[in-house]
Amino acid sequence: MEEPMKWYEAKVPELLVGAEAGDPDAMYHLAQRYRKGREVPQDLPRAVDWLLRAADLGHAHAQSSMGVRYYYGEGVPKNHRLAMKWYLSGAAKKEPEALFNVGDLFDDSDEIPKNPVETCAWMAVAAAYGYRTALDRIDPLVKEMSAENLDLAARRGAEIYARCEAGQPLDPSASFREAKPLPHVPYGEKETPPTRLSLLVEFAYRCETPHVDSLLLRELIDGDTRLFVLGDYADETDPTAPRPDPGNKMLVLQCREKLVDGTYGLLAYTDYQKLCAYQKEGPCLETPSSRLVDMMDQLGTLRFIVNSGTPACYTMSQRKPQP
Repeated sequence: MEEPMKWYEAKVPELLVGAEAGDPDAMYHLAQRYRKGREVPQDLPRAVDWLLRAADLGHAHAQSSMGVRYYYGEGVPKNHRLAMKWYLSGAAKKEPEALFNVGDLFDDSDEIPKNPVETCAWMAVAAAYGYRTALDRIDPLVKEMSAENLDLAARRGAEIYARCEAGQPLDPSASFREAKPLPHVPYGEKETPPTRLSLLVEFAYRCETPHVDSLLLRELIDGDTRLFVLGDYADETDPTAPRPDPGNKMLVLQCREKLVDGTYGLLAYTDYQKLCAYQKEGPCLETPSSRLVDMMDQLGTLRFIVNSGTPACYTMSQRKPQP
């Protein structure tokens, strides 16, 4: 069987033949050559022409790229509404950059009203499909988000993800309306704001797929987002206490819990108020998730349990995410 043409490796004459024969991938790569001026003089109108042809034929990268052209006004008049139209077309095909760009429009546009709930939802879905840096855009937004709006963002993200998996369109409709944020309620003196892990735990709970679970697992293992555990700093003058690694503080952790099968789990919470509500109030430590995962063997725990007692409780019983 003859292998399909790798258009990204082709020369412009070959791309022209393929594009004129109606191949959308050849059209897309030819458009990129004209846009960047590679092998041919830069020609933005011609680049947009071929890009639009590929996008009209359903090429996901071309659709996302057309959105970028309208966002910046490159080769076409600047129009963020049309940028959104093309981003949504690419996003419906699980194109990670298009998913990210939809979320970006809800956060950084002079034509589309800001909506932090929508931004967080789309960024979570983009991360689930491989655009991991989308999580960095979530951090500053969730800090200002009430628990109700965090729940709304997780539900909206799960809805978007389900439609992507089912191959359904993402254009606004009666059954797929934009989420409307609720008024923000300030956190109390002893309450802590949400983090990206707060959203990802709720998002994974509502998606219930190994793919999204793997995203959360990787973030727990590799990330530095803080989690709350019961414990306190130890008395460093106690000669019987185990000595920490150089540069670290001595800790006394009280986050082990015996499970029904006789093994132990490590209990951690995404915010202090959940720890108080579902475990007990008392001294606590804020520790990066990756550091706690590394301590599982030291503490003799086989499971890492986030937000124990809540509906969205997440249990990690393996140390490495599935490929």
